[in-house]
Amino acid sequence: MEPSKRVKDFECFWADGDGYVKRIYEIQRTGLKGKKIINFLIGDPVRGGLRTPDVINDELVHAAHFRWNEYGAYAGTKHGEQATDPVGHRLKEAIIHREKCVHNVTYPIENVFITSGALSGITTLFWSLMNPEDEWLAMEPIYEYYWWQHKLCPFKWVSWKSDESKGWVPDLDELRSKITNESKGILMVNPNNPTGAVYDEKTLKGIVDIAGEHDMVIISDEVQDTLRHDGKLAVSVASLSNDVPCFTLNSFSKSMLAPGWRMGWLLLHDPEGKAENLRKGIQKFPRDWMGMVATPVEIAAASILEKMTDFQDHLKDCMEVLRKRSDYTKKRMREIEGISMVDIRAGYWGFPKVDGIGRVWKDDYEFARQLLEEEAISVNPGPNWGPTYGPGHFRATLLEPLNLLEEAYNRIDSFLRRHGG
Repeated sequence: MEPSKRVKDFECFWADGDGYVKRIYEIQRTGLKGKKIINFLIGDPVRGGLRTPDVINDELVHAAHFRWNEYGAYAGTKHGEQATDPVGHRLKEAIIHREKCVHNVTYPIENVFITSGALSGITTLFWSLMNPEDEWLAMEPIYEYYWWQHKLCPFKWVSWKSDESKGWVPDLDELRSKITNESKGILMVNPNNPTGAVYDEKTLKGIVDIAGEHDMVIISDEVQDTLRHDGKLAVSVASLSNDVPCFTLNSFSKSMLAPGWRMGWLLLHDPEGKAENLRKGIQKFPRDWMGMVATPVEIAAASILEKMTDFQDHLKDCMEVLRKRSDYTKKRMREIEGISMVDIRAGYWGFPKVDGIGRVWKDDYEFARQLLEEEAISVNPGPNWGPTYGPGHFRATLLEPLNLLEEAYNRIDSFLRRHGG
């Protein structure tokens, strides 16, 4: 018996088609010529000295102590009473409070959907909204899960670029040029993973205007909205829209340094009710597909969001560490011949360009495999972050301590010198 055709035909670099991931695990166990593997694949912020703040942890401990262990729909109701989901309602109200404080956008409670992390929100959107014949304009580079997910829930992926030569500024002229009668919406990540870019208000308003002209919706992933390195808050695209429906994704993973909580949310900003049918479609999506969040986590998350008015205060130590690592990474990128990178302005990652890909190495995957085999550094190749504007790059991380970043860039420098990259 064979698996479904959808899964059988699904190709991705972590599925071990070329043994790359398997080889990473082998080197992690055994080392390589005395070298310990340095993992640039990491997406978990609670690494390299970063830690979940006590103000976050304490609320979860409190929820567990008071034995909030029922299904969320029953928590707070007496035995025999009908389930009313008071916990879910409370959490949605707390999320509304958060978005009002951070982005000055008010959401009706029926437009708030709780998800098991932002990834479940992406899955919910893709399977609820997208048909095989629909075109979605994906601003690249983009978080890799969007690219891989679209292969399982097929639709027409149309690449449009943020311009690396201009500091990863979105190219609005290219966006306009790629719109057709089949274009349904725009996919974007701001602040951006993997580039570390932040889009300004003028650019975002331009995207909203274009979407409005062509009756499209916007999906905006904003999980790093409180992580600008200059201390400011990123602008939410929903805050600039009066008539364009905007779906926004967010979670605890990055901004609360609690990735293991799997606590996320999906929001719909739709002041004119243009996306009412889409909202109803999402409501039909099975709750267990959307992702069930553990009741103690829901209660803790609600309490955290209710009490906060400054949603960056708990990040002060984290941001100081990230700025130091970012400054060091910027310095090294300017020193190493054969590599360049736009400065990281937000979040945990940057997106270096390798001059020798396509010349010394036939493609990004050959570069990644050879770097792993010779220097024990695992990287996520550029095409995973978008098929058109991702190639020629890899994602660099700020999630390792300075001593490991120094060792990593020393090895990369040696590698590029050796190969003339």
